[in-house]
Amino acid sequence: MACAHAAGIAALLLSAAPDAGIEALRDALVATATPFPERLRHRCRYGQIDAMAALAELRRGKPVDNRPAAAALPCEPYHDPRLRRQLADRHDDILLKAVLVFSDKDAAEQALHGVCEDFPTHPFTEKSLLQGQIRIVRSSCAVLRCLLANPRVRIANAVDIDRL
Repeated sequence: MACAHAAGIAALLLSAAPDAGIEALRDALVATATPFPERLRHRCRYGQIDAMAALAELRRGKPVDNRPAAAALPCEPYHDPRLRRQLADRHDDILLKAVLVFSDKDAAEQALHGVCEDFPTHPFTEKSLLQGQIRIVRSSCAVLRCLLANPRVRIANAVDIDRL
């Protein structure tokens, strides 16, 4: 659920500082995160988000980079194991919801337009966050499998809640 929480905090930060760019937002979140112990960094990346510190850093306009060197984003896309299990265990027409983070807004637009053309009869709804780079998608397993095959989907997480 960390992806959903981070996306929600990012949306709140952007509403408080609408002129901030994606890089400034990311830098503020990462720079102010409370690092986890070394033994957990392989699972938790940057640490626990401090929303108030990130907002203060974002308003200052020059976040300080204090993240540990080992905390770089993975080169390979990350797909939540729970989402992979759900997609493997369910029939093509079963509906699921997922948070997808694309490499950029254009990649999101192209991928979503492509699956709507490829699967015209499948139900499909989506919400856009963070200037279109993050999408909450509710669709069939077949559509989500197709989206996850796209290399420009950088992160994919399962979503259990009805509304974000």
